[in-house]
This record gives sequence, C-alpha cells and structure tokens, in this order.
Amino acid sequence: MLVLTAATIACLAARGGPYFQIPQTVMDHVDRLDAPYVVNPTRTPLAVIPRLARFIPRDAEVTCFRPQFGRERYDAPSLLTAIGQLPRNRVLPPFAVRLDTPYQQLTEYVIAIGQPFQHPAYKLIAQVPGGRLYKAER
Repeated sequence: MLVLTAATIACLAARGGPYFQIPQTVMDHVDRLDAPYVVNPTRTPLAVIPRLARFIPRDAEVTCFRPQFGRERYDAPSLLTAIGQLPRNRVLPPFAVRLDTPYQQLTEYVIAIGQPFQHPAYKLIAQVPGGRLYKAER
C-alpha cells in the first residue's frame, strides 16, 4: 500500500498542480508541460469554443481553426472539436473562408484559435483568452 501511495504522489507531482481544483477541460492534468498546445492541440479549442458559442445563433454556419499568418488553414483538432462542441450549428471546414471564396458563399462565423484571423469580409465580434469570433459582413 505504501508503494502504491508513493507512486500516486509521484505521478501527481509530475503532472503538476493545482491538485484540488476542478479542471477546466478534460485535457487538464494529463501531463506536465507549460504549453499544453504542444502535447494536445485540443485543449485550447475545448476551453475557447464553449465561451464563444453563446454568441453564435442556432443553425448558423461556423468554422474553427488556428490561423497561420492571419489566413485560414486546415486544422483537424480544432475543426473536430468544434463539430463536437457545436451540435446546434453547421460546422464547415476552413477552406470555406479563403480569400477567393465569393462573399455569398463565405461561412457566417469563424472561430480563430490563438492568432487573429485577417479577412476583409469578417469583423471581430467577441474575444476570449485563447480565441476570437468573427462574423461575415454581407
């Protein structure tokens, strides 16, 4: 029993604290690392999407990704997390917001994880730590 207790304490110490707080996401307290994005890219979207979801109306089209140099890019962890976190919305892949996409066909909302998204047709409407929500101006 003493060996099991010592092993549990060593495991908890390796994962880092705080030990007696409810985790923000299911990915918290999984591993010891200062930048959880490097180990698990779904941690930030799991924290950001629910906070921004309240600004998105039911049945609206939305996409989610980590912008690269202000532009869209395919980001499977963020996209798949959005599909699971936004069951009342129509989640589309990031290529629906390219610069060459006609304005009428642009996805209505964009959740940008981490970096800002730069597109002339979109306006920032909400921001939370780790993410931003944009809406197409039509």
